[in-house]
Amino acid sequence: MLDTSPPPSPSVQPETGPIARIENLRVSFQTKDGPVVGVQDISFTINPGETVCVVGESGSGKSVSSLSLMRLVEYGRRNFWRAPHF
Repeated sequence: MLDTSPPPSPSVQPETGPIARIENLRVSFQTKDGPVVGVQDISFTINPGETVCVVGESGSGKSVSSLSLMRLVEYGRRNFWRAPHF
């Protein structure tokens, strides 16, 4: 006989809160002509199990925001205000 019952549900883990929270992220780069703001006042939260998609125009700061979250912006070439919380 074919078993048509649904598969067992995965164990539910307790709430642990956000895995990342960014508040008022601002990243600037020093150039020979002075500082250039790459990202200004970006805030978002990533919760466990969420898929996050960052969408925007070319030059809007998507890559700089992502690299900042991963702490991959080259040291000494950026200034953070209210750095990411993990």
